[in-house]
Amino acid sequence: MLVYVNPFGSFHLKCIPDQDKNLQAWNTADTYLLNHLNEQMTAEQLTQASILILNDDFSALTVSLAQYGCDTQSDSFVSHQAIKTNIQANCSQFMQQVQFIKSTEALNRQYDLVLFKVPKTSAFLQQQMAGLAGHIDENSCIIGVVMAKNLQRSLISST
Repeated sequence: MLVYVNPFGSFHLKCIPDQDKNLQAWNTADTYLLNHLNEQMTAEQLTQASILILNDDFSALTVSLAQYGCDTQSDSFVSHQAIKTNIQANCSQFMQQVQFIKSTEALNRQYDLVLFKVPKTSAFLQQQMAGLAGHIDENSCIIGVVMAKNLQRSLISST
């Protein structure tokens, strides 16, 4: 199990399934987003914010921010399992502060802060943004990241 160090702590994260022991449960997009968030918001602001995390593949974002309470939405059962496993291993005291939402379920509250990893298909991105529309307002902060290798021409041309 590899150690992921970021401004919010040090975490022993493992991928689910963990067939490749050298595969890490985070990428540079996760690190960039967490560093940026740390520069933009204080711990007090994060504690007061209603946080939604979209598409957290292996749990780096959700585990790092579990201490502030957050909702995490994914279309992947495996991602939710990885998040649960890694929260249990690193910060089990915050498990009750994390709400798991399937991508087929509607969001049920307003969010001050939305963090997301851009999905690989523009159709799924459009679906997520449409679902988010009624749950943010003009004061909400939305931060999205994407790995360059996952950036599709269709995502660039649709903006």
